[in-house]
Amino acid sequence: FTYYYIQSKLVYFFKSKFDFSFKNFDYKKLNFKSLSVDEIIKYYKDSSIILDINHPNQRGLTMRTFEALGAGKKIITTNKEIKKYSFYDPKNIFVIDREIIKLEKAFFESKFNTINEVILSEMSITGWIKSVFIKNDSGYWLNK
Repeated sequence: FTYYYIQSKLVYFFKSKFDFSFKNFDYKKLNFKSLSVDEIIKYYKDSSIILDINHPNQRGLTMRTFEALGAGKKIITTNKEIKKYSFYDPKNIFVIDREIIKLEKAFFESKFNTINEVILSEMSITGWIKSVFIKNDSGYWLNK
């Protein structure tokens, strides 16, 4: 299942004119309506691995990273930054080079490695808020 979402036709128009990565994209594949939370949950339940292709200029992780790992799903990503985080586990997260894509069969055949509850809690929105706004918290996200 693939779903290419963009905020609006106006955003697409500007990106197609000024962002090289959009120049050759097939407009007919785009969706201007985002998936509902229930639809996202259904697709995650039906999946064992989630593909995350971040924008080449993006810094930090995508929400999809946290959604997938929090749902106990493996992730294939182009975001090399993910290796810096304590929850990085090569059994759960496979980093690919967007120019030379090489996959490993063993990644698809192995099961999801359960994430430590403390780390999983830090990955949650509540954990992030505590880390950023409560001084006595671990500061997990402030160190990234």
